Amino acid sequence: MKTKPNQFFPVSSPVGEQGGELTVSLSKYRYVYPQAIELTVSAPNLGKVVVTLSDTDTKKSLKTQSGVACQNELAMIFKGEEDYPRNLQLLVEADIAGKIVPVVAQIHYMPPSATLTGFENAYTRNENMIVPANLTVIKSGFYRLRANLYSGTSPLAHLVAKARLNEGSQQIDFKAHWSVLPKQTNDLRLRDFVIERMSPSPGELNSFGESEISEFTIDDFAYDSLQQLPYQANKQEMQSLEFLQGLAAGQ
Repeated sequence: MKTKPNQFFPVSSPVGEQGGELTVSLSKYRYVYPQAIELTVSAPNLGKVVVTLSDTDTKKSLKTQSGVACQNELAMIFKGEEDYPRNLQLLVEADIAGKIVPVVAQIHYMPPSATLTGFENAYTRNENMIVPANLTVIKSGFYRLRANLYSGTSPLAHLVAKARLNEGSQQIDFKAHWSVLPKQTNDLRLRDFVIERMSPSPGELNSFGESEISEFTIDDFAYDSLQQLPYQANKQEMQSLEFLQGLAAGQ
């Protein structure tokens, strides 16, 4: 269960014999137009910093910015551009006590596909709790939405919803089986959203959308209204189970 599915992990480069590291941190790993690319560069004795944004695949330089650190840190913003390639690279060259130290960070930048705008109140459908998600779809296609369900700060389940969505205002349902829910449902919440448009053809990659909200609290859901029926796996889940059972039998 990934709790921060779009997290960027800082990259660092050692700073010579004097110790310390040059570190580059970004606000996220995956950006969607028109979002700006925000980064922070930090190191002991950090002076002037030059950052070059380029196409990872062709190595073509797209933009260059420079600045001088204040208290060993420098924040920088590259404005979002619609024609950025998907794979971007940031080459940071920092002057540290008179020595130029490089470090490279890589990110993804993609056109908008869909935005998660909010949720409707949860309700019961037989043995499942249903939570309808509202989206604004810019590019129609087959979508997969993912979210983690929590009770307070304790993770309960990883939820996945799939549907073909047209452009405009659309809705897709998350569902959680009664067996993963606590009887006390007064502190349920959804977080860690991932909106993914699946590849329609071998030549086109999956693309990702964005969310306007970071968390949704599920209020006034009655656990007692759920029918406590056994979980029914779908065809794909059954095939996966049979495959795993076959592997286990062959060991």
